[in-house]
Amino acid sequence: NISKIRVGAFAGSGLKTINLEDTKLEELGSSAFKSCSALTQVTVPSTLKTMGQAVFMFSGITEVKNFAGTSVSKIERTAFYSSKLIQIEFPESLVSIDNSAFASCPELTRVGGLQNTKVTQIEDSAFAGCSKLKNVIFPQTLLTLGGSAYSDCSALTSVTFNSNLKTIGANAFEGCSSLSQLTGFENTVVSSIGANAFKGCSSLVDVSLPNTIQTVGENAFANCSGLATINF
Repeated sequence: NISKIRVGAFAGSGLKTINLEDTKLEELGSSAFKSCSALTQVTVPSTLKTMGQAVFMFSGITEVKNFAGTSVSKIERTAFYSSKLIQIEFPESLVSIDNSAFASCPELTRVGGLQNTKVTQIEDSAFAGCSKLKNVIFPQTLLTLGGSAYSDCSALTSVTFNSNLKTIGANAFEGCSSLSQLTGFENTVVSSIGANAFKGCSSLVDVSLPNTIQTVGENAFANCSGLATINF
């Protein structure tokens, strides 16, 4: 029974759907389904543990069925970059979301189960340019939010922060023009807000900063034209 699909195994192929549910697959190699533009749906087995970088990059994938039932701990860099992904449900085993993992996924509207994961870091540009994503709820384990992590998510209206968050990178929410709610931000342990972190968040009206704040970076709230109140 198949346990590994190696690097680039089906890259650029004409596959439309693939059902691996009844296999014992543990590993999906890097670029395994890269540039499979006709591929819309993949069903993975609960035995899946690792997925390589760029695995669905530039593909037509809209959904990975049963992904929440796997024990994948890391979504590697560019895994779903510039794909047609509409929704994804994360497994509770997830610990890390790497650089540009979901960047430039213009149809991504729902990211489910993030708050139930063990994710400690969401790296640079992880969800940048996901222009239909509407809300985010961070898990209690999250410590670091990378640079440009959610930049240009223009439909994003609310972010629910966790109390253990320490770092918000530069440009993290830049260009999130619909962002109006930063729930629980004042309860975090963030000491530094990166440059341009909330630049152009024109729907922000009222922001309460945590009492751990030491540095507000350059242009951190620049062009927040609706911002009326900052509570220190």
